Amino acid sequence: MSYCAYIDWLQEPDDETLEKMVAYANAAVLLDRGDASAEALLGMALTCQQKYDEAGSHLQRALSLNPGETKALAYYSEWLVRTGDAEEALRNMDEALLRDPIPPPWHWEIRGMAFLVLERYAEAIQAFARQTKQFWYIAAYLAICFARLGRMNEATAELNKALQVVPDHETLRIQVVNEFVSQGTRDKLSYGLSLAGLD
Repeated sequence: MSYCAYIDWLQEPDDETLEKMVAYANAAVLLDRGDASAEALLGMALTCQQKYDEAGSHLQRALSLNPGETKALAYYSEWLVRTGDAEEALRNMDEALLRDPIPPPWHWEIRGMAFLVLERYAEAIQAFARQTKQFWYIAAYLAICFARLGRMNEATAELNKALQVVPDHETLRIQVVNEFVSQGTRDKLSYGLSLAGLD
């Protein structure tokens, strides 16, 4: 139920859906404190709420319970990207790929986020292209990548896709930029969105 709420929130972000994700994951953890998947999902939910200290403790607990849990490793990698260590996130994603050579499509989304933060825009585009479900925020990330590479027609097209889901320009900017802790990263992404044509 928590994972279903997560997918709903990714498609149409709102606080109520995210609260459901947290509540269901909390319930799962209370039912079994030894379940690495529940701990990982709670960590991801708290990451989405930008409660990074609490999220990190649950993600680390998930990995201590089951070091081979690739989903926990991937969620922890996203936490690392958001909190400022994209290089370590990539190393973790490489390790996850060794454990699971045919990963779920969202593996590439997290890898793309790391490349984006590291300003490796061509590699980010390649990674995002392997994510089968192109959520609105991936379109926003792609708009930044294409704009930074001077591919303005593609940047505009991707930005328009993101605006179809989050039509308010300032809200879109906040939701894309503020999930990252580093002010330097926020500034780079905000500039990229402006370069792509966001007012």
